Amino acid sequence: MPTLTHPRTDVRDRRETSGEPGWKGLPDGSSVPPVDGDEGGGGSGAEGAAYREATRTARVGAWVLVAAVTMLFVGFSSTYLVRRTGPGWVQGPMPPILYLNTAALVASSLWLERARRAGRQGRVVGLTRHLAAAGGAGLLFVVGQSMAWWQMAQDGLLPASGPHASFFYLLSGMHALHVLAGLVWLGIGWVRSRRVLSYAPVAPTVESGAIFWHFMGVLWLYLWFLLFGA
Repeated sequence: MPTLTHPRTDVRDRRETSGEPGWKGLPDGSSVPPVDGDEGGGGSGAEGAAYREATRTARVGAWVLVAAVTMLFVGFSSTYLVRRTGPGWVQGPMPPILYLNTAALVASSLWLERARRAGRQGRVVGLTRHLAAAGGAGLLFVVGQSMAWWQMAQDGLLPASGPHASFFYLLSGMHALHVLAGLVWLGIGWVRSRRVLSYAPVAPTVESGAIFWHFMGVLWLYLWFLLFGA
């Protein structure tokens, strides 16, 4: 079976000096499957089929996880909506930094899509760089959320200050924890992308991670509207 991982120096030299878009050759003379844009790489043959099957399985697993997280936040949302109709409900001010945080998360999804496109086109160096940018923007979102909590605390809005503040800390905190999990997911893809010359070995991680990451973006837009727009 062809070897798909090599020391970083060998892979870097091969990727950065070749002008070929597909990176089909390896330093030891073996080869990797060509990129298959529909399935994330793998080419033909038993090995290519195994990569495609691994990608499909990873995607299914990501959707199962998305369904589980959706049910969790549906429960939180139902409780929030019921409590909002009760007595003593006062909606607090929105931390202005949430605009920047949202922009960072949207930018992260865009970078991730550029990473997937680069991988499917055989540009593994671009894949690595765009994954790094996506992860950096995602990390910026988490840091920004912590600053939003700090701003609210400075204004005297702590979890015990009222039901709206409590729900903001709960919902945004739970979302941030899931974003951190997504960052670990993308980080694993980034590390693996630095050690291969083809998208195929990385496709299961990146393709499934993209499903979860984009869901985190949509979920945050929903929570933002629920807490401050509805």
